[in-house]
Amino acid sequence: MKRVFLFLCISTLLCTKLFADNITATLQKGDSIKVFYGYNAFTQAYDAASDGDTITLSPGCFYSVADIKKSVTIIGSNAFSSNDSERTQFSNSSITISTNNVHIEGVFFTNYVNLDTIRDCVIRKCRMATIYASGDHTNTIIDQCLIGTDCAIHKGINYCLKNSTIKAFGGTPNSITDTIHSAYVTNCYVLFWFNDNNSDDSPKAIYKNNVLGLNSGKNYQNKYGSLSLHARSEYYNNFFQKWRTDTQVASRYSVIYAFSAGCLNSGNSDPGYSKYTVISSEKTLTAMDTTSYSMLGQDGTPVGITGGTGFSEYPSIPRVTSKNIDANTDAEGKINVQITVKAE
Repeated sequence: MKRVFLFLCISTLLCTKLFADNITATLQKGDSIKVFYGYNAFTQAYDAASDGDTITLSPGCFYSVADIKKSVTIIGSNAFSSNDSERTQFSNSSITISTNNVHIEGVFFTNYVNLDTIRDCVIRKCRMATIYASGDHTNTIIDQCLIGTDCAIHKGINYCLKNSTIKAFGGTPNSITDTIHSAYVTNCYVLFWFNDNNSDDSPKAIYKNNVLGLNSGKNYQNKYGSLSLHARSEYYNNFFQKWRTDTQVASRYSVIYAFSAGCLNSGNSDPGYSKYTVISSEKTLTAMDTTSYSMLGQDGTPVGITGGTGFSEYPSIPRVTSKNIDANTDAEGKINVQITVKAE
């Protein structure tokens, strides 16, 4: 009896700890799995990880390492959820990725992510306040993400942005003669794609099937009335979206888009000044909106984040969407369990 009592006490204490530290980081090294608990679970899993390992994070707030120097895969969930308890998030002020072949999915970064001089980084279904680049990064893929400001595009080599929502592009524009850096922007929604005060500062890229936003109330358009899209970029089947705030007057915004001589372009749609979208000046994009920012291009091809290929509302790891467990056993002493799981 004493041994049984001792076992029960230890089990109770263990369960209490698990409930108190209900966020977990699971490290997979080949066929070996180890679980870490609590606020520092990710840092502990990362310290124990080697190149090629996978760390799977539960929903919850984790402290992260400041510099990811190992080629690991980090998998979270529900990065776009407005509920803190339902999403995986890092609480650090900043995180730098400084090695090749890092794959991060389903994480809400409360501040910014910095890309060093790296190759083959993949960031999917993540939410970032800002993404920077402190060095030339090659073959970076940003897929189905929500980004406040993308300042990494100007230092990207074969930088791929797809099916993502971006509030603004920032940073120093590529020079017109820059032949090293390149980007491919497909099926994205960009609220501030063009900085209004300079006709040559849209990021150099090949743009396909995007919704490219423009604030029609800024000084450049009010003064000059047109924007020249430079030949350094190419534009195919994009929807150019103008917007204004509630206090601005529609008749002032007759700005037009004009392609410079030699600029390759085809199938682009300009809604015209009378088809602006009225938004609040305090507008921020807080979720992957699959309806408001998706529409058809001139040729009937879906543009915006849900167009193209690869978009899915589900994570790549399985997610339980429904479950039913009978309260009682059947005549054979078995319990009926039904679980529905969805994934890409």
